[in-house]
Amino acid sequence: MNILNQKPPIYDKAKAAFGDLSGMVFCYGDVIYFPDGKEPKLPADVIVHEAVHSAQQEELGPMGWWKKYLNDPEFRFRQELQAYQEQYQYCCAIVKDRNERARIAHRLAADLSGPAYGRIVDGVKALTLIKEKP
Repeated sequence: MNILNQKPPIYDKAKAAFGDLSGMVFCYGDVIYFPDGKEPKLPADVIVHEAVHSAQQEELGPMGWWKKYLNDPEFRFRQELQAYQEQYQYCCAIVKDRNERARIAHRLAADLSGPAYGRIVDGVKALTLIKEKP
């Protein structure tokens, strides 16, 4: 996947839907967009997460996927849950310390249940679901 330090084609629509997009990355097709104006150095687990979104976009095309993602909270939840599950599994494959794995799971659950996705799930449920194998 290519990583570009610029706004994705759907940036204005995402901003209208979610407000503050500071620190967020976006997948549009096979490109990860990092619009914050900083050098794009993304951790490998974030790239895994975005690669899931790239694969998800194949059926509807990037624009169709984003349209549904922005307008359908249940669709957005399913797409994000799958990406977070894959991200967590990737982390578990390289991190053997159970305490560190727990910290990672809690961080991912906080992200999934947070304002960036419209608080589409509560934190406890997000934690439980992320730990399930996809």
